[in-house]
Amino acid sequence: MKKANLFLIVLLFLTTSSFCQTLVSGGIFTNTIWSPSGSPYIVTGDIVVMSNVTLTISPGVVVRFMDGVGMEVRGELLAVGTATDSIEFTSDSNNPTKGIWSNINYWNDLLIAFVKISYAYYGLYSNHSAILNVSNCRFFRNFSGISGIGNGTGGGSIYNSLFDENNEAIGSASEAGFISNSSFINNVIGIGYAYNVLISNNTFIGHTNKAIDGYGANYIGNTFTDNNIALRLKLFSSNYEIRDNIIAHNQIGIKIRGDATSTLNTGFYNNEICYNAIHNAEVEDNISVYLENNCWCTTNTTDIANSIYDAYENLSLGLAYFSPFDSSCTTGIEGTTEIKNTTWSPNPFHDFCILKFDNLQNQKCKLLVYSIQGSLVRTISDLENNQIRIERENLNSGIYFFQLCNDFKSIANGKLILE
Repeated sequence: MKKANLFLIVLLFLTTSSFCQTLVSGGIFTNTIWSPSGSPYIVTGDIVVMSNVTLTISPGVVVRFMDGVGMEVRGELLAVGTATDSIEFTSDSNNPTKGIWSNINYWNDLLIAFVKISYAYYGLYSNHSAILNVSNCRFFRNFSGISGIGNGTGGGSIYNSLFDENNEAIGSASEAGFISNSSFINNVIGIGYAYNVLISNNTFIGHTNKAIDGYGANYIGNTFTDNNIALRLKLFSSNYEIRDNIIAHNQIGIKIRGDATSTLNTGFYNNEICYNAIHNAEVEDNISVYLENNCWCTTNTTDIANSIYDAYENLSLGLAYFSPFDSSCTTGIEGTTEIKNTTWSPNPFHDFCILKFDNLQNQKCKLLVYSIQGSLVRTISDLENNQIRIERENLNSGIYFFQLCNDFKSIANGKLILE
């Protein structure tokens, strides 16, 4: 009978091992590797990686957190996936919501790549002077994707990553290195606080509060569209550059505040600030704002002036000066962030439109189509060809924006006009 019971236990183990999962909780006191053979790892209680200990998470591993629990890394976390074999941190719930599990709290410098984090309260969190470097990652439906980078350390970077449908994508970027070539889509807030950081070649779409709240940073070559507020700036230094950005089809393009002694730095130039529904620019304080050498997609000075909210509308505010202006731009938003030679025809279109992308290289992608109000109106998944057909179906006439994404980043975007 004992042998029969032993056989039953072994049989049950072998049966369940084909649906392998590993339950983990508590302290990690020695160097440990979580490998695909034990995946998924179900975190049933808080994990603490002790000082001088390394937890290595191999490519292909999925880590699922039960409600309210998280991971504290006092030692070192190595989580570097690959383009074909990523790492995932997510909820173990059948009906996950934003913030249902806690966070990954790192005490020391952290590098992660090809990692997806979803449904956390804070995906990555640190109240220590730790430098965070992120590349090719995705932060999806977290309360806050990343609490902050930099933290006064003067380092940290985010590159080629995607932040979508978080309440706040990045809480703060302070004294950091750079945030570059990344996509921020349909968050409530994109970057909550930006100071002394380079923010370049990113795309910000569909933020219901604001894309960025900046207190002195460099913004170069970004695209802002379909946001409530694209870029809110506080001016107190002449050392920052804000140039070569496209700020179009938002509710408010830029909001500028400061103190009575502030003037807009001379680095604010060559931006396209066009077609924003409420105002292209708003002055919030009693300061003189200098917006010369930017393009407003019109040469009519009355139209430009009417698109700017300043002392002419509210005597408690300062004046915005926009002349001379650049008359070379006329289109607002066009172009791509990654895939070159994107073409669409016909555009405007009536019944259907064909999008063609060079060098898509059989990536598995999905196409997102947004209305001018920022609502997602069409999703086409698992695209593997260089040509995509969009049918009119139930779409109304008007302006639409498309975003082509793979699992970790936006690789192309542009504007469509439906007759």
